[in-house]
Amino acid sequence: MVGYLFLLLLVGAAQGNSFSKSDIQDLFEVERSLILNLRNYAKELQGKLRIIKGALDEYSEHVKDATRNPELYLSNPLNTFKLIRHMSLDWAAWQLKMEEQLGEEQIQMQQRLLSRTPDKSTLKTAAQRLQSLFKFYNLEPASFLQVNHRHLRLDPVDCYYMGMELYEQEKYHEAVKWLTVAADNFNSSPHNDLIGVPHWRVYEMKSKVFLSLNKFLESHKALSTAIELNPGNQQLLEQQWQLEQKSRNNEKDPIPAPAVILSDLQQQCAGESRQDNTLSCELITNVTPFLELAPLRVEDLYYYPYVMIYKDGIYDREIQHIRNAFLRCPSRNKFEEGGGILGCLIPDSYSSVIRTLGVRMKDMAGLDNDIDGIFVMEYDSTSPLQPFKLPYLDFIDLQDVTASAILFLNDVALGGALTIPNLDVVVYPQRGDALVTFNAGNFEHTLCPKMVGSSMIIVKFMRDEESEEEKEHSKMLQFRLLRSIVSLLIFTVVLVACQSNGSHQNRDYITSLTDKLELLSQNEKLHLNLMDYVDQMQERIDIVKRLAKYLRQPLQSAKGREKEFLSNPLNGFSLLRHMQSDWTHVLRLLEQPVGQEQIDFVRQMQKIRPQIHEVRDSMAAIHRIKEIYKLKSWDMARGLLEGVQYNAKLSYLDCYELGYLYYNSSQFKRAEEWLVTARHLITPTQADLHSILGVTRSDISFLLARSLSAMGNSAHARAVLLEEPQFSGAVEEWLDYFKANMPEKVENEQLKEFEPEYHRLCSSNYKSKPSRLLCSFKRTPTPFLRLAPFKMEQLSLDPYVVVFHDVVYSWEIAALERATKSLMERASVSNAKTRRFIVSSVRTVSGVWLPHYRFSSLINELVERIRQRIKDLSGLIIDSSIHRNIQLLNYGYGGHYLTHNDFLNITTTNYFYDDRIATVLIYLNDVTSGGATIFPQLNLAVKPERGKVLHWHNTVPGSFDYETRCQHAACPVLVGNKLAMTQWIHEGDQMFHKPCLSPPKDRKYY
Repeated sequence: MVGYLFLLLLVGAAQGNSFSKSDIQDLFEVERSLILNLRNYAKELQGKLRIIKGALDEYSEHVKDATRNPELYLSNPLNTFKLIRHMSLDWAAWQLKMEEQLGEEQIQMQQRLLSRTPDKSTLKTAAQRLQSLFKFYNLEPASFLQVNHRHLRLDPVDCYYMGMELYEQEKYHEAVKWLTVAADNFNSSPHNDLIGVPHWRVYEMKSKVFLSLNKFLESHKALSTAIELNPGNQQLLEQQWQLEQKSRNNEKDPIPAPAVILSDLQQQCAGESRQDNTLSCELITNVTPFLELAPLRVEDLYYYPYVMIYKDGIYDREIQHIRNAFLRCPSRNKFEEGGGILGCLIPDSYSSVIRTLGVRMKDMAGLDNDIDGIFVMEYDSTSPLQPFKLPYLDFIDLQDVTASAILFLNDVALGGALTIPNLDVVVYPQRGDALVTFNAGNFEHTLCPKMVGSSMIIVKFMRDEESEEEKEHSKMLQFRLLRSIVSLLIFTVVLVACQSNGSHQNRDYITSLTDKLELLSQNEKLHLNLMDYVDQMQERIDIVKRLAKYLRQPLQSAKGREKEFLSNPLNGFSLLRHMQSDWTHVLRLLEQPVGQEQIDFVRQMQKIRPQIHEVRDSMAAIHRIKEIYKLKSWDMARGLLEGVQYNAKLSYLDCYELGYLYYNSSQFKRAEEWLVTARHLITPTQADLHSILGVTRSDISFLLARSLSAMGNSAHARAVLLEEPQFSGAVEEWLDYFKANMPEKVENEQLKEFEPEYHRLCSSNYKSKPSRLLCSFKRTPTPFLRLAPFKMEQLSLDPYVVVFHDVVYSWEIAALERATKSLMERASVSNAKTRRFIVSSVRTVSGVWLPHYRFSSLINELVERIRQRIKDLSGLIIDSSIHRNIQLLNYGYGGHYLTHNDFLNITTTNYFYDDRIATVLIYLNDVTSGGATIFPQLNLAVKPERGKVLHWHNTVPGSFDYETRCQHAACPVLVGNKLAMTQWIHEGDQMFHKPCLSPPKDRKYY
């Protein structure tokens, strides 16, 4: 085995690989490490899978709640905010996690380990050696499948690679044999597909080989089988078409297989020798005094020249001593030759055992003199080897050698016989045998290729007389060995040195129910996509576990007999191919992202996921709700809104993001409230999930401590930091850092304070004081009202504020909702300085102007009928100009309009820009909670109800002075949404209907 590994050491040294000559089991150690690394990869995936499944369990509950009644679910502000934040931030975190390289540490380890495995050139060399072995013994590949042979076993994948290698060498007939065995015995399993050898590819390769032999019929049959195994493969179909074209134009005959003629050496090594069985076997006792005391069994093999073999010529303890000496051989005494030969010259002076052994071999030959030292060689050559013609013996003239002795230190399972072809002598070595040959220079000793096992031999040369130049020869040998080693090192150093030289659509997730429903639907799709990702990850884990079990087979086969296993050339080739090819394919599998289709889907969802500014808008809505309705963060997190418990909750991430928003807006007290709530909600057992989502408990505590420090509460900040192991060791340093880096003062227009009257009137607990105003039917001033009077409720006479009930019917409302749901856009307000309409945080509502060019004629007619009703109930004129259109509004959660007047305070002579003298506000739905219209100076709060119309004057009748007492506001919608229509009535339209009877006191027209 050392000889076999030494070949790898040479190749590895030339390529900069890290094969260690001191560890003969390096390949197995690398293999064990690769298997362990693959198992660790599966364990890491299993851990991540457990985290994702935990998240899915939590998400599934929200998805179930949402799918029962999506509109009801989205009517709750907590659910809507949670959905927007979750879609924008959490799925972005999941996308990063899904795109992250799974098992990165294991992949890096795999890459490092693969750098220690043989490269393709080594595999090519092993394949060539194996083929030379098969050719020498005239073996058939089918005889060496795993199920057929005890010692020599290959699997179909090994046979496939052998066929490929022979095809590249243009040895097509040999390649056909190997590929036929691979195809006929192929085990169609996921493992073979993963390592890059599906069944159809074997037949594809077989077709190419037949084509090279001009055997078109066989080639077509093999290719057809490949297509059957992999239908729809365009490459195979194209090859089939090309094959048909070539077969039509072919005029060449098939290439016949060459005749197999075995040489005498091949026949001898195969056991077909014609040895003389009349020679004697006896005990030798009379050659030397030592043999008289300890006679040896000897078998005569040939008389002229004399060849004999001694049995049990060396003891086990002596063999072990020589093996140890061989392993410790100093570099100056080592030599190596091609074909997997490693040797060492051990001088007689090394030990008494070596000297005793030298004397014994002289006794066997009956000679008195020898060449100092013994040559120990280990080899596993798959080609015939002539030990006396190796370059390491160039300094020895075999013509001057009287006799040689070869001691065999181990048994060889198969092959490895020693032959003397010109004498027709064949020796099948056994442990302890000593072959003694006289006149060795006159004929050739040949070691047959070994099929199983490695051989270690001792070579000793003896003479009749001691040479005067014996010592000089020994010195010369050492010099040549040293020169060879230096040359190899220089070559290695030089060789190593040379080698070193989409755009986001305009959506409204706050106010548009359609967009929110779409967002909810996409969230459900992402949830299902993550479940599919989990399935893909579980499938990857199962594959990796099966692979690990499959790839352990070489280790299991070699367990307890690694040395014998690797000395087998078939096992050696199979292991090399396995480590060079199979593990490369495994690395590609590990490097492939799990669930690429699911990852791509999440990427596509970026187009519809809310942007960060939309998340901030949703958090500003939560701020309005909390501050105006005086809610507590802990109650909101539990779904308790104004004393009503809803089926909605906020997560720790929701609370953290709100706290982070307040911190960045320099509102540290509010930040503290939300961050404390977040700390209460976070679950310590899901730390891995928190890390994926980007916010851990330590992150919350850190921001909370910064907020406390910014408020001057260092004691509380210290207590928070002490609770976190990550900061407890350097609390004072952190506090000093906080003080030295105080956050700058930042103003956030979306988080401004609200007027006290706003709080008081918007509260659900507020009740207007009873008045003596009337409720009656309005029957004037139009003929329509006489036939169908409206129910009218007086709220204020000075200024004029009234309510009409049941003005718009349910079917009309439904028709308007259907027609306008896809046309809503964020509504704007008038800028008093620029006279332009702008989107502002003082008004958070989406709307559309009616009538609309995209409406059908029926819907536009409906709008005109409603406008006529407005004329009837107000008693005012409304022109059909575009500037007199109705605005349909949709207030989502937190949707509001701060205190304002409806008049524009315009001073101009332009008729088209006259001012608004009255407002008609039509409520199109019931609002679960919040959304009232309030008049702070009148202490009025009007709750929205379906079909109700609120009407007031913005100017004083008769003079058209501005009526500032009708200043009003829209309270934030707490639960649900508010759908309303606004019609502003302009003064210009009343020129001849209600003229100005007295000059205005507070207005200027010029």
